[in-house]
Amino acid sequence: MSEKIMSGIKVVDMSTYVAGPMCARVLGDWGADVIRIESCKGDPVRVLGANMLAPTDEEENPPFFVMNSNKRIIALNQRTEEGKAIVQKLVGEADVFITNFRKDALEAMDLDYETLKTKNPRLIFAHILGFGEKGPDAARPAFDFTTYFARSGFMRAMADGDGPPTINAPGFGDNQLAMFLAGGISAALYKREKIGQGDYVNVSLYHCGIFAFAVPLSAEPYASLYPYTRTHPLTPLVNTYQCSDGVWYYLGTPDYVTYFARAARALELDELAENEEYSSIMGMLMNIEEIVQMFDAKFIQKPSAEWKEIFDKANVPGEIVCTWQDVLKDEQAYANTFLKKLNYTNGNTGVLATTPVRFGSMDIYDYSKLPGGIGCDSVAILKSLGMSEAEIEKLREEKVIVG
Repeated sequence: MSEKIMSGIKVVDMSTYVAGPMCARVLGDWGADVIRIESCKGDPVRVLGANMLAPTDEEENPPFFVMNSNKRIIALNQRTEEGKAIVQKLVGEADVFITNFRKDALEAMDLDYETLKTKNPRLIFAHILGFGEKGPDAARPAFDFTTYFARSGFMRAMADGDGPPTINAPGFGDNQLAMFLAGGISAALYKREKIGQGDYVNVSLYHCGIFAFAVPLSAEPYASLYPYTRTHPLTPLVNTYQCSDGVWYYLGTPDYVTYFARAARALELDELAENEEYSSIMGMLMNIEEIVQMFDAKFIQKPSAEWKEIFDKANVPGEIVCTWQDVLKDEQAYANTFLKKLNYTNGNTGVLATTPVRFGSMDIYDYSKLPGGIGCDSVAILKSLGMSEAEIEKLREEKVIVG
């Protein structure tokens, strides 16, 4: 069995909600030894699954499990002197420290980068920010709902122009930040191998939202085109069409000149294929709503599966607009282990979305280590720091730790 690519790397994850824990989980999937620090009340995500009607107990807690597999978890009060000392010791032995605590809170606990790097010069300090290090909003609280979706322009740009802003899914922007930060940590570890020094790495939710729209934002100064409507899209070849079974099909190619004739013939609109009033860019811009109406009239005549077969054969990029229930049954996702079925200790089964980056040198990806209850590994972690049973019991009695 090949060695995992992050074997030997120690990570301390002192973050809350989604982005930091998911980044740490990615590093754990890659082989790092990850210790998760949560409060004595438990991480907020332990109970948030109830909002989605998911179980939230120790044996089955899918939203919490998905971002905390492949970790050991200690629950402690980081603001007590004893708690701070434990965190300091853990971070002192770590290669990577991940946190989304604000700078003033970290300074109060002597866990800011300037303090830690004097004690552990090789430390990679990975900081999750909302709005960046500078500017009038640097200290504002941030969630991906507000900062990634609303502030970046996402909710207006991606909505149908005739309707309200988009409704968003939890963790969407957080998970992008998690992967960006994992990449930054990896680059900092590579630099450390060359010069022997750690580094401060940060990623901001607002920046992630801006970066996600780097392509259309670059054209925005010339013309404000977003949001589009379905009846007047970017082009008729980047639009959704309803099929006879009620399912929507998404034509998804911005290369109008190359693909319009193919799409027209696939729809049995041969008279449009070579007609420059429709096939040229200028013709499309002048007649876009009429073309959409003609496409609508054709799509509604056949079911989505038939249209998929027709467009695949015509080599026109497109896809059935799937539901998450469709994704959870998709053979392609399981064939590549994009999704993995799990067996919970209560006998139920679940599904875990796996880490998207794969390495040719790693033939084993183990997603079976799921977290337990609050502070499930507290005792084992403290014993690894050299503490006795009596010392651990005293910390428990003083409510410094749970577990």
